[in-house]
Amino acid sequence: MKKVLFSLSGGRILKATALFASLFLLALQSTGQLVSNYSFSQSSGTYTPITGGTVVVSNSEPYPGGDDSAAMDDFIYHPITLPFSFYFNGGTYTQATICTNGWIAFGSGTFLGSTPISGSDPDFSGIIAALGVDLMGPSGATGTFTNGSATITNVSNTTSCVAGAKIQGNDVPAGATISSFTANTITMSAAATSSGTGDFFSFTSGEIRTATTGTSPNRTFIIQFKNMGIYANSSTAPNNVGLNFQIQLSEGGGNTANQTVSVVYGSSFISNSSTRTAQVGLRGASSSDYNNRTSTWALSTAGGSNNSTISLSSSSIPVSGLTYTWNPPPACNGTPAAGTASANTATACIGSPFTLSTAGATATPGIVFQWQSSPTGAGTFTDITGANTANYTVTNQTAATDYRLKVTCTNGGASVNSNTVTVAQSAPPTVATLPYYQSFESWTTSCYTNQLPGNSWIVSPGTGDNSWRRDDQGSSANWSSTAGDYTPASKYGAHSARFHSFNTPALDSGTMDLYINLSPAGTKEISFYYINQDGDDSLVVSLSTNGGSSWTNLGTLKAAVDWTYALFATTSTSANAIIRFKGVSDYGGTDIGMDSLTVRVPTCVAPNTLTATSAVTGSSATLGWTQTGTPAQWQIAYGTNGFFVGTPVMQYASSTTATLSNLSPGASYYYYVRAICGSGDTSSWAGPYYFTMNCPTAATLPYIQTFDNYLPGCWTEAQGYLGTGTTLSGNYTAWYPSYYLNDVSVNNPAVDINLYSTGTNDWLISPSIDLGSGGNAVISFNFGVVEYADIIPAQLGSDDSVAIVVSTNNGATWSKANIVKLFTAANTPVNNTTGGARFTVPLTGYTGVVKIGIYATEGAINDPADNEIFVDSLLITSCNLSAIHLGNDTSFCQGNIMTLFANAPGATYHWNNNSTGDTLLVNATGIYYVTASAQGCAVSDTITITVDPLPTITAINTSGSSPAISFTANVQNATSYAWTFGDNTSATTASPTHTYTANGTYTVQLIATNDCGSDTLTKTLTISGLGVSNVIAEKDLNIYPNPANNVVTIENSSTAQLQTLSVINNVGMVVAQQQLNSKKELVKLSSLAAGIYTFLIQTDKGFVTRKIVVIR
Repeated sequence: MKKVLFSLSGGRILKATALFASLFLLALQSTGQLVSNYSFSQSSGTYTPITGGTVVVSNSEPYPGGDDSAAMDDFIYHPITLPFSFYFNGGTYTQATICTNGWIAFGSGTFLGSTPISGSDPDFSGIIAALGVDLMGPSGATGTFTNGSATITNVSNTTSCVAGAKIQGNDVPAGATISSFTANTITMSAAATSSGTGDFFSFTSGEIRTATTGTSPNRTFIIQFKNMGIYANSSTAPNNVGLNFQIQLSEGGGNTANQTVSVVYGSSFISNSSTRTAQVGLRGASSSDYNNRTSTWALSTAGGSNNSTISLSSSSIPVSGLTYTWNPPPACNGTPAAGTASANTATACIGSPFTLSTAGATATPGIVFQWQSSPTGAGTFTDITGANTANYTVTNQTAATDYRLKVTCTNGGASVNSNTVTVAQSAPPTVATLPYYQSFESWTTSCYTNQLPGNSWIVSPGTGDNSWRRDDQGSSANWSSTAGDYTPASKYGAHSARFHSFNTPALDSGTMDLYINLSPAGTKEISFYYINQDGDDSLVVSLSTNGGSSWTNLGTLKAAVDWTYALFATTSTSANAIIRFKGVSDYGGTDIGMDSLTVRVPTCVAPNTLTATSAVTGSSATLGWTQTGTPAQWQIAYGTNGFFVGTPVMQYASSTTATLSNLSPGASYYYYVRAICGSGDTSSWAGPYYFTMNCPTAATLPYIQTFDNYLPGCWTEAQGYLGTGTTLSGNYTAWYPSYYLNDVSVNNPAVDINLYSTGTNDWLISPSIDLGSGGNAVISFNFGVVEYADIIPAQLGSDDSVAIVVSTNNGATWSKANIVKLFTAANTPVNNTTGGARFTVPLTGYTGVVKIGIYATEGAINDPADNEIFVDSLLITSCNLSAIHLGNDTSFCQGNIMTLFANAPGATYHWNNNSTGDTLLVNATGIYYVTASAQGCAVSDTITITVDPLPTITAINTSGSSPAISFTANVQNATSYAWTFGDNTSATTASPTHTYTANGTYTVQLIATNDCGSDTLTKTLTISGLGVSNVIAEKDLNIYPNPANNVVTIENSSTAQLQTLSVINNVGMVVAQQQLNSKKELVKLSSLAAGIYTFLIQTDKGFVTRKIVVIR
């Protein structure tokens, strides 16, 4: 998981790169002053921890979990007031910045990384790094947990433990603390929720504290880092670390040349096998000016590059009392050198800052810089307030100006002036008049390419990520990327104005100023459309009526998932007004767009002071507004979060109040209202006004949640590892709104969570829902997994899981026993971007008021996979379908058809052969099933059908010789047999033997029977004195082919002599005869119809019969 970087200012948590330009006092600085000129010494002494003073921050949250401020992870704290003015790198400071990554800084900046000396960010005027590495407040260890026991045994290290500290892990109950500890055990405030050996856990331990020792002018200001851990984003590399060290700033008897920097290391430990590297030393105004250490802690040497480090591991750690000291160079004396002054531009654009700088000026302790200015050519130079640095940024030049730098050595008071630098001024903007319209379609070049949407505008800064541009022209402002674009690109036309917050540091801003004459009488309306689809960035609209000397905030616009109408009004009559549109960044998400600006004096005045004047109930709200004039009626547009005027739900009112009905409980709504003064004469839209509906005591079924808005009405977020009786805490999670399966083309909002790092145990929790008393509720929803920021289907990590959980005590506690659907790596569904995998789960036995939780956990293994999990279209309803009964398993005879009936009124049907009717015709053996679905639930039934076949006879066979003949038959599916032998005798066995009493030709008949019917076959048999048939072995008389078409061949390999052939049909008639004179004879069959025939062959030894099949 990418670490989110934060900083802290004025007690408010802000995202990474907030600029603290106003949070330091700098008396002097010079680019000529180099920290590389500081001298270094190393010694051994005593580390004395401080216990008084001021606690800057104390670790209050284990990691992972909570926010980065509470975890002391990648945070900077400013301002830290120094007890005395401190000279460093050519500047004198009264405030400093502390970073949790083991360093402090002077001046303004935003960098908060773990490479403070080599970091490329042009931040701060100087940095002191005691242990520049990725540190954090929590420590950690491994141990053995026993479910139900509060004692952790076999703990790897308890050196950093503090009684009362919060503790967190997969086996640890939510909200647990450390009650007591020994060298290898920890007792928690609550029993473990599961068992595990060698399981990782973290606990709060770190602290940053400041204190002042000694008396003026020989005081020492101490910044102490206590029990700091090293960031470890893996349960396989536990953070078993406790680091202690101080940065000490000496007052030096009031002499800046004696104000030293010391780093003193305390007793520390590292109890894991990981090896890190730390940056130790000083950095000046840039990373090219450094004075750092490398090699070993005990025998350090000067670093050869700005990224030189010292190894930090269990075998390479500074001993307690080790002290590194840096001393500044000597103070100035006599007349200093003025150096050469320059500006980075020859012509200043209004609203675009530029920088003055000097090269070659004397820069030692005691030097004071002061920039001065004069109207060009006047020669009347005066000091510029606050311009006391070697590099000074001019932000508000409005006319051509001369600049110079005055350099003074306080040791004797000698001063010298630099050369004069002249900076011309660009032409001012043309003041626009009313009515004014700006489409943002065509931008012009001023000081920078494509900088202005018109000649009445100033865009500041003129270039960089925080410079406004047309939506497709960011490259002309040197944006870092074009990522963060919104869709569609405009409300009207093809283009819009775009603020690139995706790459702009957090809280940095960029402005577009419209210079306009508002002197006409009447209320002026400022209307436009804006879009801000993702993130915490904002668009601030303000007005200056005195040419920019002061400003009035008209309003701040935040998230808008589609183009949204905005309206502001003013009664100002200033002829030199400026309307400012300021984008404020969140460093991520999508950019801010603005389109179709209109400034006018309307003939029909818009309403104002929008309210929800009466109590907001579960399904309706009464709205109100005030109105100047007497419109005929009003039109209201309203919708949920993200709706915009253009596709609204409309309602009309005849007075300044209106009631909206059929609203969703807990949902947030916006509404706009405009006046209708006559046919075709309407005011601008006023609004939006925001209100939220109350949540009911318990929602009734059916309950539907589409997740079109986040958080959904009456839903909450929480954290906590799911055990047997988990109590959840917190109200912030990693769940967030997105398009289902990241497919923006479908435009289907859903909820999404990125499972990437261990420690994620995040919940989305429904409002109270009454399932009724029947115990027959069902829940259905869409679920899918894709790769991060992609639509490629993916699997959950090896021990990741997502569960649908029921709380039977209305959310007080949650238990694994109430998981109704669990997704793991083994059963991750196949995704479909147009709807995903749909699941329907019975809530059998659950009754009354419950809450439903959607629980996602990364587990203990930090898998390399980076996936997103989506849930959408949740429905809970009662399953009131009547049971389907297809009947008992049954059978019927071949040739019949059976009709199956599925009787579930109002349902849709799905049979096993994919048919969808309420009946199914069956004529074959099989297992048949049907599912009936309605209102999100389903019932089904299965029946086994057996089709009994008719009996069949394919041949009657004989063997033996007169007078006893044995009969067999090729018969299937028969249960009884009826033989007649042609001599008025019969038999009922399957294979009888019959003895004839006289020679002759006999017709033998077999009738085979079962419960479904019968089959009959006859055979003609000739009996003579020599016996019957088969006097030639089967193998010695070959008749082929069989079946045959026109001709067969009779081939005799026995000693018998063939004489005549008689062909007999199936009713015993001789239909053909032929003389046989040789061992091999051809017999023509062309005159015979298709059927089964008997070849009766007379030989010199008796008769032979064979069956022949003729086909056509």
